[in-house]
Amino acid sequence: MRSETDPKKRLVVAAIDLMRMYGLKAASVREVAKHAKAPLGSTYHYFPNGKQEIINEALNLTGNLVLEKLDQALIDGPQKGLQQFIQQWKDILVNSSFRAGCPIMAVLVEAGNEEGSEQHIEHAANIFDLWENSLFHSLTEHHVCHEEAKNLALTIVAAVEGAVLLCRAKRSLVPLETVAQHFESALSKILTTQ
Repeated sequence: MRSETDPKKRLVVAAIDLMRMYGLKAASVREVAKHAKAPLGSTYHYFPNGKQEIINEALNLTGNLVLEKLDQALIDGPQKGLQQFIQQWKDILVNSSFRAGCPIMAVLVEAGNEEGSEQHIEHAANIFDLWENSLFHSLTEHHVCHEEAKNLALTIVAAVEGAVLLCRAKRSLVPLETVAQHFESALSKILTTQ
């Protein structure tokens, strides 16, 4: 992610970087401070509740950034929007040598018995709902019926998130490219019959 001048945001971005590259456990207060090149004391100044507060802020920022990019991409319609959205994920994967994934997924995979895990799981579900709603609205604006748009939006989010994980595991863009081809074909058929 790009560097930030705001000290609090720089810490949140550092947490996101650690989570998407190394998982939730890597985002301890000490590691976040180190990664952000910030004094440990100032980290606690901005986040007096420690790791849980940092994770919450990281989830918020990630969710909002992805939603903003998705909304922007969908201005050109669902097909072009999805292509742009998937391309952004491909760029992230390639630029990180397949080491960076979705920090929200990292939280879900590792939440387990961590303190605050239920809150983080609920938070992640709400973020995924926002992404689905963005896709849903784009689809319904292009005359896809309500139920089909709802199901398709859920399927797209699930497929893209899963494909990002597979890309990391296989060190290949093939899973995302396959998802992109599938939805390009499906959306083409759906949108021409509406």
